[in-house]
Amino acid sequence: MTTKERFERIYQHKEADRVPVFDSPWAGTIARWEREGMPKGVDWRGILTWTRCRPSALT
Repeated sequence: MTTKERFERIYQHKEADRVPVFDSPWAGTIARWEREGMPKGVDWRGILTWTRCRPSALT
């Protein structure tokens, strides 16, 4: 299930496979990532794949 699908289901008051996450880094965070080696002008969403996070083994 994609993040978009999760949000659509939440807004329809239906269950999703997990809570959708919508977050974005601050400008200072992106600047730090660039200082640490992330190429300038790269879309961070192509590097960080939030939807691939796995739930904790405790669940």
